[in-house]
Amino acid sequence: MLQRRQKMITVERASHTDLYDQVNVIPFEEMDRFIKENM
Repeated sequence: MLQRRQKMITVERASHTDLYDQVNVIPFEEMDRFIKENM
């Protein structure tokens, strides 16, 4: 059975729609680290 790794990332003072077009609030470094550790 495959194990699904997940991580909750909270972006202070941002709503989910802010993450669509405001690249300054998207946590790219955190996402990159998670992908590298789990792929």
